[in-house]
Amino acid sequence: MFDYAQFSAAFPWFFPLWALLFGACVGSFLNVVIYRLPKEESIVSPGSHCGCGQPIRWYDNLPILSWLLLRGRARCCGRAFSFRYPFVELLTALLFVACWLKFPPQVAVCGWIFLSCLIAATFIDLDHFIIPDVFTIGLGVCGVLLSSLIPALHGHGGGATLDSSLRSGLASLQGLLIGSSLVLWIGILAEAILRKQAMGFGDVKFVGAIGAFCGWQGAVAAVFGGACVGTVWVALAMAWQKVSGKRSPMNPPTEAPQEEDSTPAVNYWDVSTTGAGVIGVGISFLWPASYGQTSDLLAVNSLRAGTSSLHGLLMCSGVMLWLTLLLPFAFRNDTLAFSIIRFAGAIGAFCRWQDGVKGLAVAALWAAVAGLSVAGAWWIVALVRRKFPALEVTGSGSVAPVTDEPVPLGFGVHVPFGPMLAIAGGLYFLFVREWVAAWFDEVGMLF
Repeated sequence: MFDYAQFSAAFPWFFPLWALLFGACVGSFLNVVIYRLPKEESIVSPGSHCGCGQPIRWYDNLPILSWLLLRGRARCCGRAFSFRYPFVELLTALLFVACWLKFPPQVAVCGWIFLSCLIAATFIDLDHFIIPDVFTIGLGVCGVLLSSLIPALHGHGGGATLDSSLRSGLASLQGLLIGSSLVLWIGILAEAILRKQAMGFGDVKFVGAIGAFCGWQGAVAAVFGGACVGTVWVALAMAWQKVSGKRSPMNPPTEAPQEEDSTPAVNYWDVSTTGAGVIGVGISFLWPASYGQTSDLLAVNSLRAGTSSLHGLLMCSGVMLWLTLLLPFAFRNDTLAFSIIRFAGAIGAFCRWQDGVKGLAVAALWAAVAGLSVAGAWWIVALVRRKFPALEVTGSGSVAPVTDEPVPLGFGVHVPFGPMLAIAGGLYFLFVREWVAAWFDEVGMLF
């Protein structure tokens, strides 16, 4: 029987070398994904080919090595290949090795999946200012499933027992919900203050996916760490513009402003639900007794009550957010309007998150019963009309179809925030998880 520990001790170089080579091959595949996925082309066929249309031979497609031997040019036509190709391959290879050296094998494989998706999402966002759903919704669902199967991903050792699997799965789910709803509410409030779109909705889902692998602490660290990376990014861009006198390639071209025909109508439902959520959190800080704290207006009690209210707002809005994202895959159409997310968050701000989720579950049950009742009534009416055609109402007029589609949540962004989130999330997963967790533990002692 193969003994991994004994073999690794006898040949300590074998598995890191294997991770390096495998990571380079995965990086080569990621280059294909980065180029083809936004164009909605198959990532499987046809095989790799040059810009002139000639297929690339296998010996000219070796990761990193072929680019160096050919000096960055195609053998068939001499066309230059971008330096990004070997860079992505080398980056992936090094991250795979770092992941293997830091974690147990099962966790390292999960880390490979996570880091590969971060790399692909980063470069797609840089090129097209989008993050495909496979790297947001798909990665989030994958993170919850892997966390349940491999509890060590969230620090629950002792094997995949039922208790550890549930704890790890819940930690992943909490990271998914809190991470996505945190960015969502930051975007909502920033949009209300700045009077313009402030956050891409792909970033909302992307942080949720990061939280599914890193937990809620990792999601929070990715948001604020991404902001720090963005600050450095913008500073470098401004310095480059000043020194070179050229437009920074990190800034996309801007379109000429178009005059609007009329001022957009105010959605009073969104305004009221957003205000209710903010008021609920504010009241909990000013009146801790509303959350069971004994002494009003004391700093610690206010922080405890405010944190509980904020937790309820994020958890309840996160639940409705991911239901809104996932249900269309099951029912093939949009089932919930995005405005319900703010309403759920407002409920959670005034209730503890457990009570808020229970209330949402009961409301969903009653809504399902009402929906089935209405569907049954329409089925009976349709059956009666087929049996008795004389009862059919006829007329010469036509009624215009009424559409009541949910308004999509999109906070347009000029400089992509996704790469910054990916950098912060990757750093947290590989290097600073223990430091951030220790800091949160120290802060938690105050509560």
